[in-house]
Amino acid sequence: MTDLQPKNSPNAAFKNKQNLRKTKLLALPAKRFAIALCVPFLLVPATFTPAYAAATTQQQNENGSENKTTLYLPAPYFKTVPNAQDRSSLGVSYYGETGSILNVTDVSGELLQLRTSFGEQVYVPIWYTENQSADTESIQPVILRLKPDAALHLFPGSESVWSADYAASGAISAVQSGDWYGISLPADPGYANGSVVRPALLWVEKSQIQSTQKPVSGLLSADSTVPTAMVRSLTETSLQIGTTQAQTLELLGEPYSRTPLPYSETQTENSKGERGEKWRYERSDAQLTLSFGVDGKLLGWNWILPTSEAAQAGVNSNQPPYAFRYDFRTLPPVASASPELLWQSESKLDAQYLLAASEKVLVLQEDDGYVSGNHLEGGIYAVDRTSGERLWSRDAGYGSVHTLISHDERSALVFTESDPQKDEKPMLRSIRLRDGAVRWSREIEQAETNLTDSNPLFAADTSVVIAVQPNETGKGLLTVRSQQSGSVRWTKEFADPYQVLNQGSNDPYVLIRQGRWIQALDPNSGQAVWSLKSDENTVADPQSTSGLFNGQLASPFDTDPSLRWVALGKDHVRLNASTGEITGRYPILENEQVDVLGNDYLLIRRALNASTYSSGSLFETVLYDVKLKRELWSIAGQADRPLLNQDRVFVLWNGIPAALSIEDGQPLWKTETAEFALGNLGGSAASGSFLRFEDTLLLPYGPDLLAIDAQTGKLLRRIDGVSTLYNESNTQLMRNHFLNSDNHTIYVGSANGSFSAISFEALSRALHGEESTPSAD
Repeated sequence: MTDLQPKNSPNAAFKNKQNLRKTKLLALPAKRFAIALCVPFLLVPATFTPAYAAATTQQQNENGSENKTTLYLPAPYFKTVPNAQDRSSLGVSYYGETGSILNVTDVSGELLQLRTSFGEQVYVPIWYTENQSADTESIQPVILRLKPDAALHLFPGSESVWSADYAASGAISAVQSGDWYGISLPADPGYANGSVVRPALLWVEKSQIQSTQKPVSGLLSADSTVPTAMVRSLTETSLQIGTTQAQTLELLGEPYSRTPLPYSETQTENSKGERGEKWRYERSDAQLTLSFGVDGKLLGWNWILPTSEAAQAGVNSNQPPYAFRYDFRTLPPVASASPELLWQSESKLDAQYLLAASEKVLVLQEDDGYVSGNHLEGGIYAVDRTSGERLWSRDAGYGSVHTLISHDERSALVFTESDPQKDEKPMLRSIRLRDGAVRWSREIEQAETNLTDSNPLFAADTSVVIAVQPNETGKGLLTVRSQQSGSVRWTKEFADPYQVLNQGSNDPYVLIRQGRWIQALDPNSGQAVWSLKSDENTVADPQSTSGLFNGQLASPFDTDPSLRWVALGKDHVRLNASTGEITGRYPILENEQVDVLGNDYLLIRRALNASTYSSGSLFETVLYDVKLKRELWSIAGQADRPLLNQDRVFVLWNGIPAALSIEDGQPLWKTETAEFALGNLGGSAASGSFLRFEDTLLLPYGPDLLAIDAQTGKLLRRIDGVSTLYNESNTQLMRNHFLNSDNHTIYVGSANGSFSAISFEALSRALHGEESTPSAD
């Protein structure tokens, strides 16, 4: 048997006691325990067992080489054998829940060796599986000052002890067993090999306590003076899965805000149709969010912290037990602002995007962000632009949906693909905007649909266009119908793949690219109006399957149909959609990505050490003047998500918000990162697009919507109640449809089912008005 015993040697009598513990362990039946206490140390039923954990457990049971026992209360899972001579050995991987079944692989001295459901080998004091540990009580938090010669024990009565010097500045306790207090001792070091090392729970006898001090309010209340580090330590043991909202209030105090919880963060099967809550606590040095299910019980928590130590920069927040996370941010946490809303619309699905807008109506897309499985559940709905009142909705199920506003702005043209879980064929409908009445509908034969393009729905003048690609069973078919009646105006077959280059609802012609050609076809007759021919077939654009550029935010409120960049032959060309005139040109290169900046510039990211952009590791960014046909300047690294504004361009420069001079590319400012965060992320960050109003930039960045001073780059606030969702299907939705403005009002979606309208004035007051700043202790 492996020697797991701590290095301090117990006497012979104590060895006999250990042998009794071992014997008792093997005979202990698996039971669940729950004891009602004043704060939630023990109220933690074992309800969360991931599927991948279950597979590991089953395999271990089949091996027949393990013994089982049960935890009477949350127990520290030590990463290594605790050593009285080494504080770093007190690092904890996480805390097992009350009632957890332990698969024990070895026993020695005061410790069990076991393998967790996540496959990690850890060490647990036997005492947590013994009857006397079940007598442990939760108490109101108390700060203890220890006597200089006090000893910290592995558990009550343990002979494994550590010096009180480890808690010289005091320790916090919320659990008591007889005359013993359990204290949370922060790990030192707190990070190793990209993982958080969690605080250890050690025990001190009452006689060795010099003084006690009870906090006068919740630990994170506005008037609390309890240091953040102490509160963080206590959350590990006192905020376990199943903790109630009432218990959390008693422990922490009233949160800064309570907002709807995204379904993507809800782990209970019976919560569909209802949302839990996300609570947020804020201090200037840290923030804490807690997720509660619809039953009011804790699902998990997340500490949001600045990267204040070098080791934190490499910490992966996604680690066991996954429900309890530490998120070290590149940008320092910033206080929230809660602007007064003009209105807010609520949806049953998580993600909300603004697809199209008329003078009086907004058309929105909703989806669940793959919460339903390996597919999206989605739909569309319309709201009154003034009041936010929902006018109508249409469920698309698990089929995709595409929408345009008709030329007369009275109808939404809606194409829904077949739902793989229902016996429904693809449908094209004209839906009256004001009330949702179906003006006409046309069934699209399943055999006709081969919708390889991400968007098969287009509009030209008063026509609506459905594009079906050729496949091995038949030719492709372009069908052009009247927006007013749905009747077919003309069709065109294609033996080879083709692309429709129309954008929005106001193009005058149907624009077709195939091979060497771009043709503009009359939407009423199908006759060619103008055409362009290149010397070679159009090459695949490595940046976009549709051949259309990325660039700064393309708002649904922008209706200018004239100029656009498309691929033709071996070049990107700037095309006038009305006349067919080419007014700019730039070659398509596989080692570049290109963004459009207004009418005159291209922002080009270039891999310097690879033939393709995706395989590069060394980059530069270039500003190209379309009229002058030359590069104006270059800077090292990758700059994307651009927004041109007079003499500057706002970008994410290697993932950090920055402003660059249009004249020479020099940085005018770069948002300050947390002290030890990587100032260069080596690429982009999960984000949407910049939007400017007045002297403020709004940017969906990571999980938050941030407000940044456009003149200095200073972080102002995060906008409370807005959460983001990034997945492989919503890149363009996040860039162009999550955050928008009509020059009077901000429209913003969220991943918690809400879509909000905020006036410029209300947002400016919330960002710049005199509001209290969370305290730091």
